[in-house]
Amino acid sequence: MKKILSLLLVSLLVLFLLTSCKAPSRQKVLATLSLEGVDTGWTITDRMLTSSKIVPRITFRVKNKSTEAISKGSLYFTVTFRLVGDRQAFDSNWSPYPPEDIFPGAMSAPLNILSLHGYKGSSPDSYLKNKAQWQKMEAEVFVRMRGSAFYSLGTWPIAQKIDGWTETPAPATPAPEDALPAKTESAPEERPAS
Repeated sequence: MKKILSLLLVSLLVLFLLTSCKAPSRQKVLATLSLEGVDTGWTITDRMLTSSKIVPRITFRVKNKSTEAISKGSLYFTVTFRLVGDRQAFDSNWSPYPPEDIFPGAMSAPLNILSLHGYKGSSPDSYLKNKAQWQKMEAEVFVRMRGSAFYSLGTWPIAQKIDGWTETPAPATPAPEDALPAKTESAPEERPAS
């Protein structure tokens, strides 16, 4: 009888541990968090005297939509960068997150994830001058929460802008002579006699 009770107790303990350690489902993960303030673009990673390297990046904040805190280090983000229309990855990178707890209803500090690969050129201006030739890229963000599978949170296009650089506006084209207002000659002002 003692053996049966001991076996039953051990079975209940194992069952309790298995159900309490279960990884969150996709629905639970998506109900717990959302990405806010998503911003994409290109950033300069290597700046040399005669060249520079730009890589795609995505920046976002995590919002806790649940009633429990998201504990430090319980999330693991990975981003797959790819050319638009291509299922093969151009590159991917990852980040454990967050560096501190995210309390219910609160948002995290911004998380910036960069691709490790990009393009080299003579200067950021050279990229901007050849902007029409850039291949369109996108970033798909995946999250893993406390041992869950990786779940996609969405795909965002990479904006064709370089952080910290603005395009030099094209010089203004002068208007043709016939579009200018006609010059009029005015009569000299008459001065009162003193």
